[in-house]
Amino acid sequence: MMMPEPGEHQYFIGIGLPAKENKFFLALKTRFHPKHKLTSPPHITLKPPFLFPNQPLLLSKLASWAKDQAPFTATFKKVGLFKQPKYATVFLSPQSSQTFKLMEKSLTQKITWLPKSKNFIPHLTIASRIPLDKAGLVKSQIRDMQIKLQLQVNHITLFRRQPPGSWVAYKTFEFQSEVL
Repeated sequence: MMMPEPGEHQYFIGIGLPAKENKFFLALKTRFHPKHKLTSPPHITLKPPFLFPNQPLLLSKLASWAKDQAPFTATFKKVGLFKQPKYATVFLSPQSSQTFKLMEKSLTQKITWLPKSKNFIPHLTIASRIPLDKAGLVKSQIRDMQIKLQLQVNHITLFRRQPPGSWVAYKTFEFQSEVL
């Protein structure tokens, strides 16, 4: 994990959820991994954690980018699974990921010092750090719940790491372009 220098803060950029959906997905995360410390609110990550010393510049660039973005609706209902060496993550993926991929690419082009994503896969984590031998069962249980999230994407959120390691929604940037 990167340690910030004096004056630096650690951030990530994502799409936060409305209050009702946030509460529902927090409850799911707690249900499927009650011993795992929840360090961030439910979100769709656009840019993974990065360090940056100049907060006013970051805020200005994100505000400028957001004003050119148009709101859209995304539907999440497909259950997926990422496997790491020791654990797995179960998530919902959007029916169409192209708009999220274009957003991520646009952020990278507009703000060139943001981390570049090699294989960006838009997703909403439901359960993380699931032991590999239980991942298939958890995925089946979640699939059986037939969760469907219809999300009006009209903003991005800058999340900031707070001591002792949790993430908070620091600032939201509303999209200002007209819907096509």
